[in-house]
Amino acid sequence: MTEDLDVFLTDFSQAATIVSGGTNRDIQIIFDLEGTFLESVGAEGRSITATAKTSDLNGVRHRDTLITDGKTYQIIGIVPIMDGKFTDLQLKE
Repeated sequence: MTEDLDVFLTDFSQAATIVSGGTNRDIQIIFDLEGTFLESVGAEGRSITATAKTSDLNGVRHRDTLITDGKTYQIIGIVPIMDGKFTDLQLKE
């Protein structure tokens, strides 16, 4: 069975550009910029993630960049979600 994964991105996604190996690629992401409290160290911080279709992220590596809403972020984590059809990119400004 082949699913149309774009259905999951229709209502909540925004445009982004991945810069990887000198090549730019336009993709759709669900961007999440939230505050977090790191209880173990008693500090507040931000968790910045972008969720995208795994198939759109072929060749993406740590330290590549993602650009969205005019801001550039460095990719510091690449985490497949459940069945691997979507991936969370952990980002830093």
